[in-house]
Amino acid sequence: MKKMADSRASAKRIALLFLIILSCSSVQALAVETPPKMLGQKMIYDQYAHVVHTNSLLETNIFGPGPLLGERIIYDPIGKNIYVFGGTNSQNNWVLTNALWKYDIEKNVWSLIDTEVKPTPRFDHVMVYMPTLRAILVFGGVTDAERTNDTWLFDIASEKWKKISLDNKPYPRSDPGYCYDEENNIVIIFSGYMEGLQLADTWAFDPATKTWIEMKPSGTPLPLNAVSEYGCRMVYDSVNKKVIMFGGHWKTTGERHGYDNDVWIYDYGMNTWTLRTANPKPSARYTHYMAFDPINAKVVVFGGHDTSDSIVDDTWTYQYSTNKWDEVDNLVKPSNRHAGWMTYVPDLNRIILYGGGDSESMSLSDIWSLKVSDYNWDVFNPNESNTAKPSEIPAYPVESLVLVLILVSIVLFLRARNDGLIIKPRGDIF
Repeated sequence: MKKMADSRASAKRIALLFLIILSCSSVQALAVETPPKMLGQKMIYDQYAHVVHTNSLLETNIFGPGPLLGERIIYDPIGKNIYVFGGTNSQNNWVLTNALWKYDIEKNVWSLIDTEVKPTPRFDHVMVYMPTLRAILVFGGVTDAERTNDTWLFDIASEKWKKISLDNKPYPRSDPGYCYDEENNIVIIFSGYMEGLQLADTWAFDPATKTWIEMKPSGTPLPLNAVSEYGCRMVYDSVNKKVIMFGGHWKTTGERHGYDNDVWIYDYGMNTWTLRTANPKPSARYTHYMAFDPINAKVVVFGGHDTSDSIVDDTWTYQYSTNKWDEVDNLVKPSNRHAGWMTYVPDLNRIILYGGGDSESMSLSDIWSLKVSDYNWDVFNPNESNTAKPSEIPAYPVESLVLVLILVSIVLFLRARNDGLIIKPRGDIF
């Protein structure tokens, strides 16, 4: 009888363990699958899921920002987080978003930062990480109503947005060239697109005073008779301390327009633009991806919209010290795309590329990484099971629960056999 009681107690303990595991799974499932809030025809974001609601079309993505075109990304080296803000989803009637997503590279977790005060939904905006403030600058872009010229700061430590009201600021625009000049602790922007305006201007935003300054250099990095340019890309070469701009879509006051494949250098101290001629070089293009690799002191360019009116998938590097372009031959690489963004992540020694639009301008959600050690591309796959908050109990997949159930049955069977509790039935057991 004692053996039988001990066996039953062991069985109860194992059954209790099984119920605890099952409960953990249920808790996590409830946390991740919280039903989204619905507010008519607007884009809604709940705590865990990216939810788009347009004309009764509902899609959820609990694994991060989802398909985006015209989004912008930056990296915060202090918190070791990648931030994604804004963009539009062509698969949902071009609905715009103002969601700010954070990806923790150490915990491998996506999380949505939801605040009451925040910029309006937009795409093709300026988004810059300013290390002196540990803040993100957002300026301009395309909103639901029109192109805008509002200025916002996101304080990373407090996770709060603040709109900066300024009288002196750039005209409304989208898709300008821009970067953060680390030597001078200043944000530089050039040109952009605004119907009816000639935007051949250069501006600087000073984080210390939180003011815009129109630079008015003696020349502009534009072809003859061009009055503005958009879709150009700009990076800061931290090794040579140079602001480098490449590509763009220029236009004149008339119907003439074209694509650019020149390299221009901006010197903030001298307030000058200087053309650097190099051959061979990439085809003329705009809305391409561009980032700086400080390990090899090279600018990296990928994809974009080129002169043949095609979306391309080539990778190039440019080195300022040698004034030389090199095309990288990749067997594995992202598909043809444009109008997304990429940034260098020093803690990974990789350049991370997010989304964009394909040859049909359909929004993409895949993430790629370029190893700067060998310039090979590979797919960057954040673990989808870690999308929920890191404090939550991880979910156990169905396969694991089935395996646990089988193991529990085996243990109960063996213990019962060892205790002599299994008796061979005589005939029908009922």
